[in-house]
Amino acid sequence: MSSKKADLLIKGGLVVSGQDISKKDVAVYQGKIEEIGPDLQGYDAKSTVVASKRYVLPGGIDSHAHPVYEDRMDSYSIAAAFGGITTVIAFVGNIKSWGFSGYTTDVVKAFIEESEAISYLDFGVHGTYAAADEDTIGRSISELITLGVPSFKVFMSYKQRGMMISDEALLTALEAASYEGGLTQVHAETGCCIEYLTERFVSSGKIKPEHFLPSQPNILEAEALNRAGTF
Repeated sequence: MSSKKADLLIKGGLVVSGQDISKKDVAVYQGKIEEIGPDLQGYDAKSTVVASKRYVLPGGIDSHAHPVYEDRMDSYSIAAAFGGITTVIAFVGNIKSWGFSGYTTDVVKAFIEESEAISYLDFGVHGTYAAADEDTIGRSISELITLGVPSFKVFMSYKQRGMMISDEALLTALEAASYEGGLTQVHAETGCCIEYLTERFVSSGKIKPEHFLPSQPNILEAEALNRAGTF
């Protein structure tokens, strides 16, 4: 009887699945799980790991990652791996406060090129847009979807950071992503009201932690959610 091929055979670990936690073996071939079961036999494995008394879990996907400022995907991916993460999806765009600048399509391309060379994990990108992108957001979304980036992030707040886009730009982003089969994520808060209330609170000396929530009440999130949903 010919042996079955496996690049990796994990023996005797406590395999965590959607059904239970039980002692099983895991055979992996060409980057995919070939078989899971108790005491697997007949595998000619290139590498075998004895995982007795250890948990064997699926890799986690961190779909909300910010490798920004001095952080890049080499150090970020190492830190994520220590937490059991095997795939990171980063927010990347023309946002100076995050350490990025330039036309968003170019920023994303540069990030992908750099990260492919230094990341220790699989990674993806959410194209992220700010106020400086309003005139090019529709074109850029189409370009990024062609590049293989299908998800995007826009902001209805953070005007002072240069991140808040207008309602017109939000409509453009939603339409462009919908037309191309993409997905738009919206940070929904009524930015103009939050800026107004924050300025009032600061000018009157209300700058303690307990003043934060009253400066941006829940109704402003509800209003923005309703507006974005209507669009």
